[in-house]
Amino acid sequence: MLLRFLALLLCCAGTLSLSACKDKPTTAQLLEMAAQASAADDHITAVIHYKSVLQQDPYNVHLRVLLGKEYLELDEPVYAEKEFRRAIEMGAPLKEANPLLLRALLEQRAFDPLIEQTQAQAVAHTLDPLAQTYRGMAFLSKGQVDEAQALFASALTADPKLAPARLGQARVAFVRGQEAQALEQVNAVLKEQPQLPEALSTKADLHALLNQRDEAIAAFQALLAVKPKSIVSYSRLVTMLSEAKRFDEAHKAVDALAKIDARNGLVDYLGALILYHQGDLKKAREQLQGAVREMPGFAQAHVLAGRIELADKRPDEAIKALSLATQLAPNDVPARYLLAQALLQERQPQQAFETLRPLLYMYQRSPQLFELAGTALLQSNDLKLANAYLEYAARLDPKRDSTRRTLAMSRLLNQWDRGDLPTVSNNSDADPALKFSRRMFEVVQALMSAQPGAAEKAGSLATQLVHDYPTHAVAHNVQGTALVRLNKRTEARAAFEEALHQEPDYYPALLNLSQMDLDEGKRDAALKRFEDRLAKQPDQLDALLGRAEIAVRAGEPGEKIVAWLEKAQQTHPQILKPAVLLARQYLQMGNTARALQAVERAQQIAPNDADVAELMGRAQVANGNRTAALTAFAQLVSQRPNSVEALLLFARAQLADGKNASAVQSLSKALLINPQASDARIELILLYASTGQMAEAQNQLTQLKEHKASPLQVAEVEGDMAYAAGQTKLAIERYRKLQQTAPNPIMLRKLHSALIGDGQIDEAFVLGLDWLKQQPKDLATMNYLAASAAQQKRDRIAAQLYAALLAERPKDASLLNNLAMATTSFDPARAITLAQQAQQLAPDNPAIMDTLGWIQVSQAASTEQVRTGLNWLDQARVKAPDDLDIAYHYAMALLKSGDRLAARMALSDLLAQNKHFAEEEEARGLLNTLGR
Repeated sequence: MLLRFLALLLCCAGTLSLSACKDKPTTAQLLEMAAQASAADDHITAVIHYKSVLQQDPYNVHLRVLLGKEYLELDEPVYAEKEFRRAIEMGAPLKEANPLLLRALLEQRAFDPLIEQTQAQAVAHTLDPLAQTYRGMAFLSKGQVDEAQALFASALTADPKLAPARLGQARVAFVRGQEAQALEQVNAVLKEQPQLPEALSTKADLHALLNQRDEAIAAFQALLAVKPKSIVSYSRLVTMLSEAKRFDEAHKAVDALAKIDARNGLVDYLGALILYHQGDLKKAREQLQGAVREMPGFAQAHVLAGRIELADKRPDEAIKALSLATQLAPNDVPARYLLAQALLQERQPQQAFETLRPLLYMYQRSPQLFELAGTALLQSNDLKLANAYLEYAARLDPKRDSTRRTLAMSRLLNQWDRGDLPTVSNNSDADPALKFSRRMFEVVQALMSAQPGAAEKAGSLATQLVHDYPTHAVAHNVQGTALVRLNKRTEARAAFEEALHQEPDYYPALLNLSQMDLDEGKRDAALKRFEDRLAKQPDQLDALLGRAEIAVRAGEPGEKIVAWLEKAQQTHPQILKPAVLLARQYLQMGNTARALQAVERAQQIAPNDADVAELMGRAQVANGNRTAALTAFAQLVSQRPNSVEALLLFARAQLADGKNASAVQSLSKALLINPQASDARIELILLYASTGQMAEAQNQLTQLKEHKASPLQVAEVEGDMAYAAGQTKLAIERYRKLQQTAPNPIMLRKLHSALIGDGQIDEAFVLGLDWLKQQPKDLATMNYLAASAAQQKRDRIAAQLYAALLAERPKDASLLNNLAMATTSFDPARAITLAQQAQQLAPDNPAIMDTLGWIQVSQAASTEQVRTGLNWLDQARVKAPDDLDIAYHYAMALLKSGDRLAARMALSDLLAQNKHFAEEEEARGLLNTLGR
């Protein structure tokens, strides 16, 4: 904020040095000039003179205090704090300097440092009344109202006329909902001291909080009459005038400020503020850039940038600006409020609530804050707490439409969550906000129902909804969904198109239209819908994510899906959803190292998000990091203590880490929460069986039957029990009987696995291949059998199956990669060709680079071929530094190239990580050999 101010100082300092040879002022003259400048409200000149004297006399305590006061007058509390602290360190009397230091901290909203600064004196009961007042203001700002009230009362006992303490009591009354009393107390102070700046400022603040804009403007104008060079007052006055659409007066105020202040950055900021309120977002953004350049540390400039981006429907850009604003001013209410709004728009409700949480303690009478917090909780599916916040917001302001609308939605969701029919009293139908919410729920409930005639009922309700709310995109979209259910596809298309007509960026309707295209075999048309949007707005988040979603539904290769998600993540690095979707896609593709990297990015964005914790646990499991997986799932359980699914995931991680007793506790707790949680009970049965506790396993099986498990489910669990207990032949017998009774791919895979476990490998693959002859489109089982064949070194079977899968998905780079690996043992030349084709389809995929490089190295007949393969492995290693298999292949390639020293170092680094990988034993043996 002080760039221009500092430039002026430097300029003046240069002028003074050039004239020094002529008539250099004496110290006494400089001090007199500084005092005169200060009296004339020319505080910049006063600062220049005081600094000149301090260059000659740096240990002058009194001058440092005077310099700090000038900084306070310039609304520069950070610089003031530095001078007051230096003065105190040099021995300035605490009675004089300490209250000024506290004022500087208070103006910075540095509440915790202020409380810490006064803690020792507070304990010793040696705080003077003014220091008590400042300490009280800090507590009040932190929401600790009782502590603040006690401090103000103590200060007034010592000094009944102390205006700051009386104003503090007025603020306490306001926070407690006694608005009229608060204003009376402020007016009483002004009656005695009509030109007291603190009283005028407090009056302006209270009127602004009460939305009494004209009264607030009048108070700011009165304040400027007393302090005509108050930058903060000008800024707030222009803000209020702009909000009131009194633009001519706002421009006059900016012009007046420009005449008295050299910091053009602030003038640019206020000019941009006026343009923003006039609706000229483009010009506002351009003018604000000048302010940000001049004052990069000015939080309000970044707040305005966030407002502009939100108004321009660019919430991701708003998040960037507002995040910076909250870093610069952690307790700034508009910055946090707007940031929470932007986060909600980007579907990050947990982070939005965490952003608001500090304000909820400080501003307990703000319906807007509690409404927004309730909305965030509602979107986070924390229905009970959301309802409590929204009920409170409605009590604070019963006439606020948006609160009533959100509260109605919350009540309906709570009814639905309890299993009740969502209803609203007849009286509430008079309220449009409540009525629309109720009717939307009626349509959705009918759509979800499996009762006869439910689809027709949903269609009828949706038609009436659209008739009554013709401009609501969501109404047209839900009508289209109902019409699809009724197989009225032409009418459904028209409904989705109308939703987009009402709201062009309503992507659920665009996604529904694309799905209809896919259902009708119009794959290119489905993809083109999103590509047309992206041609106009290449970085639009919903369009990028929608394109990725359509790629999934259209069966496009995983690499193409990843490419869209990567672009979404790169262009919107502050948004959680792209990182989460990217991690899930990588996990689905088996690229566990990349999945972990994506989850780590998500965790940086939302460290306290339960979904991210769950995803982190899954990624750590996939990467074989058992301890890290336990940590992640423990965090998930702490965030969702009553979630059976969270406890089940935690128990599985505990089992993988050999913590059987802990797993029993987690599973038992899950069953206490929900005795009918069959997954948890089955997991407990298998745990007991695998540890030889057959009586306990049988007891749990009996309880499973009592909870009405089907005979087939019980029979399957009995087979699983036998397999877990090591009774493989009994398991095979039971699985085979089940497969004959009710053939299904899951049972086939269990039988296949049991046969392999019993050493009957040939029979296992005969069984699997016979199944595929009968079910040639069961691609999931085909992929499972291909992976199993590769693991059992049945490379020709694996190659046959991967080739069949590739015929269905010819552009799938992962399938080409797997086929290349399977083909290596019997046709290495073709394997290299296949790996090269995969690399061309996915040029940045480290797993494919690894395959290509490893085949080339392992089949190399010349040094040049080894180098070619080594180059690919080096690129793969750089892109996936945490992939241990790639690191092993790279070390082996170094050895084959003749670089024994580099190979030994690479193996040493690899094994030093103490993580398991497939060739771990071979790597240790080789390192021992190289070390001799």
